[in-house]
Amino acid sequence: MARIDKTMTYGYFEARIKGCSRYPGACPSFWLYSIGPQNRYQASDGETVAYSEIDIVELQQSEFDSQTKKHFPVTRIDCNLHTVLIKDGKRVWSRPHTNPELCKTHFDSPWDPREDYHVYAVKNTKEEIVWYIDGNEVGRKPNLYWHLPMHVTLSLGLRYPFVTYKGGEMARVPEKTTANGFPTHMSVDYVRVWRFNHAAASTDWSKQQYVAREKVTWEENGWTWNQSKVESNFGEIDVNKDGIVSGKERQAWFAKKKAGN
Repeated sequence: MARIDKTMTYGYFEARIKGCSRYPGACPSFWLYSIGPQNRYQASDGETVAYSEIDIVELQQSEFDSQTKKHFPVTRIDCNLHTVLIKDGKRVWSRPHTNPELCKTHFDSPWDPREDYHVYAVKNTKEEIVWYIDGNEVGRKPNLYWHLPMHVTLSLGLRYPFVTYKGGEMARVPEKTTANGFPTHMSVDYVRVWRFNHAAASTDWSKQQYVAREKVTWEENGWTWNQSKVESNFGEIDVNKDGIVSGKERQAWFAKKKAGN
């Protein structure tokens, strides 16, 4: 997997890609995703969003078609969304299979994506998300939960028959693997990104914002509120003592606590 460390939110993202030779079994992908517990914000509908992922394109997935009872052909191209919302203190996923109206988009191409390069792109704005292939629009969704800073990523992951789904999560199928492994590759001619001048959801919080957000979290988890403890945590997180806890500062603090330090 190749991931650009610098994050972006609103912009136009495109890559010229040719699929891999292995089918079924591997999925060339171009996508955007957020990472880290510091990335949370309140959506316009009141939901607390903890994760944003935009799949610009997923090729050759060979997902199971519940209508035909067969796997989709190599010409099915997926352009999906994923998000995590915090409900009653728990992380709840919205995915293409569980919430297709919100998350699912696809395109049935007249050509085989393994045979030549094509340009796959997405435009992400505050209002909507629009997908393009070779300059033609192939999908459009309202942008409800995809406002977090995201990494631009290219990857080649395993799919059916080497993985299956259990409880909505991917699981290995060891008996399908061989000593030869999975020799194949995706080809990427270029990746281009244009940033739009829209402010993304801020991940830099003042002490007042941090305390307010923590109070909601404590209440959702049924914890007895301890403001002095929360303010003490703010002091630990604010390493440079500028009165702001940045996303990176919170991420470093969470990692340190998780490691037991």
